[in-house]
Amino acid sequence: MKAMEHEKVSLYPAVVLSEDEPEFTVSTDISGNTEYELKAKIQVIEEVIRNECKNDNIMIPEPAPSNRAGFPMQALPVLSGGGGLFWVGCYGPMSTWLETARKGCEIQDKYDLTRSCYTRVMNEGHFAGLRWMIPYDKGNPEVVQRVVDCCDEQLDMVLDMGYIPYKTPVWAVRKIEERAGKEWTELHRRIKDLLDPNNILNPGRWGAPCE
Repeated sequence: MKAMEHEKVSLYPAVVLSEDEPEFTVSTDISGNTEYELKAKIQVIEEVIRNECKNDNIMIPEPAPSNRAGFPMQALPVLSGGGGLFWVGCYGPMSTWLETARKGCEIQDKYDLTRSCYTRVMNEGHFAGLRWMIPYDKGNPEVVQRVVDCCDEQLDMVLDMGYIPYKTPVWAVRKIEERAGKEWTELHRRIKDLLDPNNILNPGRWGAPCE
Protein backbone atom coordinates (compact mmCIF):
# COMPACT_ATOMS: atom_id res chain seq x y z
CA MET A 1 0.00 0.00 0.00
CA LYS A 2 2.85 2.39 0.80
CA ALA A 3 4.40 1.74 -2.59
CA MET A 4 1.08 2.48 -4.32
CA GLU A 5 0.91 5.76 -2.40
CA HIS A 6 4.57 6.61 -3.20
CA GLU A 7 5.50 6.67 0.47
CA LYS A 8 8.49 5.30 2.37
CA VAL A 9 8.66 2.84 5.25
CA SER A 10 11.47 2.00 7.62
CA LEU A 11 13.75 -0.98 7.04
CA TYR A 12 15.15 -0.63 10.57
CA PRO A 13 13.54 -0.57 13.01
CA ALA A 14 11.13 -2.98 11.41
CA VAL A 15 7.59 -2.01 10.45
CA VAL A 16 5.10 -3.94 12.59
CA LEU A 17 2.22 -5.56 10.74
CA SER A 18 -1.13 -4.31 11.94
CA GLU A 19 -4.08 -6.65 12.44
CA ASP A 20 -6.00 -5.31 9.45
CA GLU A 21 -3.12 -5.75 7.00
CA PRO A 22 -2.56 -8.90 4.90
CA GLU A 23 0.38 -11.13 5.81
CA PHE A 24 1.53 -11.27 2.19
CA THR A 25 0.44 -10.32 -1.32
CA VAL A 26 0.23 -12.40 -4.47
CA SER A 27 0.48 -10.80 -7.90
CA THR A 28 -0.58 -12.49 -11.12
CA ASP A 29 -0.01 -11.11 -14.60
CA ILE A 30 -2.79 -12.01 -17.03
CA SER A 31 -2.75 -11.47 -20.78
CA GLY A 32 -5.34 -12.02 -23.45
CA ASN A 33 -6.08 -11.33 -27.08
CA THR A 34 -9.54 -9.92 -26.36
CA GLU A 35 -11.39 -8.25 -23.49
CA TYR A 36 -13.64 -11.31 -23.26
CA GLU A 37 -10.64 -13.61 -22.85
CA LEU A 38 -9.17 -11.42 -20.12
CA LYS A 39 -12.42 -11.32 -18.15
CA ALA A 40 -12.83 -15.10 -18.47
CA LYS A 41 -9.34 -15.69 -17.07
CA ILE A 42 -9.92 -13.29 -14.18
CA GLN A 43 -13.21 -15.01 -13.35
CA VAL A 44 -11.55 -18.45 -13.24
CA ILE A 45 -8.73 -17.20 -11.00
CA GLU A 46 -11.10 -15.49 -8.57
CA GLU A 47 -13.28 -18.61 -8.34
CA VAL A 48 -10.27 -20.80 -7.60
CA ILE A 49 -9.05 -18.40 -4.89
CA ARG A 50 -12.45 -18.19 -3.21
CA ASN A 51 -12.93 -21.96 -3.26
CA GLU A 52 -9.43 -22.96 -2.18
CA CYS A 53 -8.95 -20.16 0.37
CA LYS A 54 -12.46 -19.99 1.79
CA ASN A 55 -11.16 -20.54 5.33
CA ASP A 56 -8.59 -17.73 5.04
CA ASN A 57 -8.97 -13.99 5.32
CA ILE A 58 -8.37 -12.84 1.75
CA MET A 59 -8.74 -9.58 -0.15
CA ILE A 60 -9.10 -9.60 -3.94
CA PRO A 61 -8.49 -6.15 -5.41
CA GLU A 62 -9.84 -4.98 -8.74
CA PRO A 63 -7.58 -5.94 -11.66
CA ALA A 64 -5.37 -3.10 -12.84
CA PRO A 65 -4.95 -2.88 -16.62
CA SER A 66 -1.40 -2.27 -17.80
CA ASN A 67 0.75 -2.65 -20.88
CA ARG A 68 3.62 -4.14 -18.88
CA ALA A 69 4.15 -6.76 -16.21
CA GLY A 70 4.19 -5.51 -12.63
CA PHE A 71 6.67 -7.26 -10.33
CA PRO A 72 6.89 -6.93 -6.54
CA MET A 73 10.56 -5.96 -6.82
CA GLN A 74 9.48 -2.78 -8.60
CA ALA A 75 7.89 -1.69 -5.32
CA LEU A 76 11.13 -2.32 -3.41
CA PRO A 77 12.12 1.39 -3.24
CA VAL A 78 9.33 1.81 -0.67
CA LEU A 79 11.87 0.59 1.90
CA SER A 80 14.18 3.35 3.05
CA GLY A 81 17.64 2.84 1.58
CA GLY A 82 20.96 4.54 1.28
CA GLY A 83 22.84 3.00 -1.59
CA GLY A 84 23.01 -0.55 -0.27
CA LEU A 85 21.14 -3.63 -1.43
CA PHE A 86 21.76 -7.11 -0.09
CA TRP A 87 19.81 -10.35 -0.28
CA VAL A 88 20.03 -14.11 -0.07
CA GLY A 89 18.57 -15.46 -3.30
CA CYS A 90 18.05 -19.16 -3.80
CA TYR A 91 16.17 -21.89 -5.66
CA GLY A 92 14.76 -25.00 -4.04
CA PRO A 93 11.98 -27.54 -3.65
CA MET A 94 8.34 -26.62 -3.24
CA SER A 95 8.09 -29.23 -0.47
CA THR A 96 9.98 -26.94 1.94
CA TRP A 97 9.05 -23.62 0.36
CA LEU A 98 6.60 -22.34 2.96
CA GLU A 99 8.77 -23.31 5.93
CA THR A 100 11.84 -21.75 4.27
CA ALA A 101 10.01 -18.50 3.53
CA ARG A 102 8.74 -18.28 7.12
CA LYS A 103 12.13 -19.02 8.64
CA GLY A 104 13.77 -16.36 6.51
CA CYS A 105 11.21 -13.80 7.64
CA GLU A 106 11.64 -14.84 11.27
CA ILE A 107 15.38 -14.22 10.94
CA GLN A 108 14.59 -10.71 9.70
CA ASP A 109 12.36 -10.31 12.77
CA LYS A 110 15.28 -11.35 14.97
CA TYR A 111 17.41 -8.51 13.57
CA ASP A 112 14.51 -6.03 13.67
CA LEU A 113 14.45 -5.65 9.88
CA THR A 114 11.24 -5.18 7.93
CA ARG A 115 10.16 -8.40 6.23
CA SER A 116 10.94 -8.33 2.51
CA CYS A 117 10.49 -11.82 1.10
CA TYR A 118 9.97 -11.96 -2.66
CA THR A 119 9.13 -15.43 -3.94
CA ARG A 120 7.86 -16.92 -7.16
CA VAL A 121 6.86 -20.32 -8.49
CA MET A 122 9.24 -21.57 -11.17
CA ASN A 123 8.79 -24.08 -14.00
CA GLU A 124 5.07 -24.65 -13.37
CA GLY A 125 5.61 -25.45 -9.72
CA HIS A 126 8.62 -27.74 -10.14
CA PHE A 127 10.63 -25.49 -7.82
CA ALA A 128 10.51 -22.07 -6.21
CA GLY A 129 12.68 -18.98 -6.06
CA LEU A 130 13.14 -17.10 -2.78
CA ARG A 131 14.91 -13.89 -1.85
CA TRP A 132 14.69 -11.54 1.11
CA MET A 133 15.64 -8.24 -0.52
CA ILE A 134 17.11 -5.67 1.87
CA PRO A 135 17.91 -2.10 0.75
CA TYR A 136 19.90 -0.36 3.48
CA ASP A 137 21.90 2.73 4.36
CA LYS A 138 25.58 2.04 3.63
CA GLY A 139 26.53 5.01 5.75
CA ASN A 140 25.13 3.50 8.95
CA PRO A 141 27.64 0.95 10.36
CA GLU A 142 25.10 -0.51 12.79
CA VAL A 143 22.58 -1.20 10.05
CA VAL A 144 25.29 -2.60 7.76
CA GLN A 145 26.39 -5.09 10.41
CA ARG A 146 22.79 -5.99 11.17
CA VAL A 147 22.10 -6.72 7.51
CA VAL A 148 25.32 -8.74 7.10
CA ASP A 149 24.56 -10.86 10.17
CA CYS A 150 20.97 -11.41 9.02
CA CYS A 151 21.98 -12.57 5.55
CA ASP A 152 24.73 -14.79 6.93
CA GLU A 153 22.17 -16.57 9.11
CA GLN A 154 19.64 -16.75 6.26
CA LEU A 155 22.21 -18.43 4.04
CA ASP A 156 22.87 -21.16 6.61
CA MET A 157 19.13 -21.64 6.93
CA VAL A 158 18.41 -22.02 3.20
CA LEU A 159 21.24 -24.54 2.84
CA ASP A 160 19.75 -26.52 5.73
CA MET A 161 16.38 -26.46 3.94
CA GLY A 162 17.79 -27.84 0.68
CA TYR A 163 17.87 -24.57 -1.25
CA ILE A 164 20.77 -23.56 -3.49
CA PRO A 165 21.93 -19.90 -3.51
CA TYR A 166 22.62 -18.16 -6.82
CA LYS A 167 25.02 -15.35 -7.81
CA THR A 168 27.06 -16.29 -4.78
CA PRO A 169 29.89 -14.10 -3.45
CA VAL A 170 33.07 -15.70 -2.13
CA TRP A 171 31.86 -15.99 1.47
CA ALA A 172 28.74 -17.83 0.32
CA VAL A 173 30.71 -20.20 -1.91
CA ARG A 174 32.84 -21.14 1.09
CA LYS A 175 29.71 -22.14 3.03
CA ILE A 176 28.52 -24.30 0.13
CA GLU A 177 31.92 -25.98 -0.20
CA GLU A 178 31.94 -26.79 3.51
CA ARG A 179 28.79 -28.85 3.02
CA ALA A 180 29.68 -30.37 -0.34
CA GLY A 181 31.53 -33.60 -0.97
CA LYS A 182 35.22 -33.51 -1.78
CA GLU A 183 34.64 -34.85 -5.29
CA TRP A 184 32.00 -32.20 -6.09
CA THR A 185 34.24 -29.39 -4.86
CA GLU A 186 37.15 -30.69 -6.91
CA LEU A 187 34.95 -30.90 -10.03
CA HIS A 188 33.66 -27.39 -9.37
CA ARG A 189 37.17 -25.96 -9.28
CA ARG A 190 38.37 -27.97 -12.28
CA ILE A 191 35.54 -26.56 -14.41
CA LYS A 192 36.42 -23.06 -13.28
CA ASP A 193 40.10 -23.63 -14.13
CA LEU A 194 39.11 -25.01 -17.53
CA LEU A 195 37.02 -21.91 -18.35
CA ASP A 196 39.50 -19.44 -16.83
CA PRO A 197 42.95 -21.11 -16.73
CA ASN A 198 44.79 -17.87 -16.03
CA ASN A 199 42.40 -16.88 -13.22
CA ILE A 200 41.73 -13.55 -14.91
CA LEU A 201 38.02 -13.11 -14.21
CA ASN A 202 37.96 -13.86 -10.49
CA PRO A 203 41.43 -14.34 -9.01
CA GLY A 204 41.33 -16.36 -5.81
CA ARG A 205 37.58 -16.93 -5.97
CA TRP A 206 37.50 -20.71 -6.31
CA GLY A 207 40.99 -21.73 -5.30
CA ALA A 208 42.88 -20.57 -2.26
CA PRO A 209 41.07 -18.04 -0.06
CA CYS A 210 41.48 -14.42 -1.11
CA GLU A 211 44.00 -12.29 0.73
